[in-house]
Amino acid sequence: MLRPAARRLGGFAALALAVPCWCADLQVSPILLQFTATDKAQALWLTNTGARPVAAQVRAYAWTQMEDEDHLDPTQALVASPPLVNVAPGQSQLVRIVRRPAPASTREEGFRLIVDELPLADEAPATDAPPATEAGRNGLRLLLRYSIPAFVGSDGGAQRPDAKQVAAAWTPGEHPLLTISNQWTRRLRITTVVHEDAAGRRTVIVPGLLGYVLAGQKRRFALPAAAQDLGPGVIKARLYEALEEFPLATVARGS
Repeated sequence: MLRPAARRLGGFAALALAVPCWCADLQVSPILLQFTATDKAQALWLTNTGARPVAAQVRAYAWTQMEDEDHLDPTQALVASPPLVNVAPGQSQLVRIVRRPAPASTREEGFRLIVDELPLADEAPATDAPPATEAGRNGLRLLLRYSIPAFVGSDGGAQRPDAKQVAAAWTPGEHPLLTISNQWTRRLRITTVVHEDAAGRRTVIVPGLLGYVLAGQKRRFALPAAAQDLGPGVIKARLYEALEEFPLATVARGS
């Protein structure tokens, strides 16, 4: 199992070293790919903003979820072409993400594209280990790993989930948990998690992105310290691209 890395995560151990580091030169766009039911390919661009060549590898993984873990498994449903690239300084390289023919699905499928920067002296395929560092004469250069979500979806169905398709449970305690089950046909993108009491007083628990719950799956999220001392009220969040808040779970007593 390969756990998904953050969108720009790499060489974190090297940050503690008291040596100079070159800035990250590899940039990837877009940061999310969406395939419609009829799309055969999407474009992923790798850009080198530095003054020296960059080598990178692109691999696709099927993305599933179980409780509080994301699981990534190698797949041929999406294929990167080419999978290995060399990008000259100041240039961009197109990588086509090709969708292999597959039976139609009534639910959106989730994938992750893992983009690894490779050491210039060794262009062998990267392993599933965290990105490394490349030693240089004057310090260390961070080798990045990007994890890009990609979705192959059904174009049908409602544009927003209803209350019957989203179930959530609140687990209070020293380390409070929010478990969300998604029976909608698309992923839930959960942002701006708040607690609201009967008087309308609001406590922001997560101001930005909490994470995704894929179609037909369940995900458990550990919440930050702001959720430890909540009184009775309702946990709300924004789901998918909707601007309005969705009531998720009831807090019956202090946590």
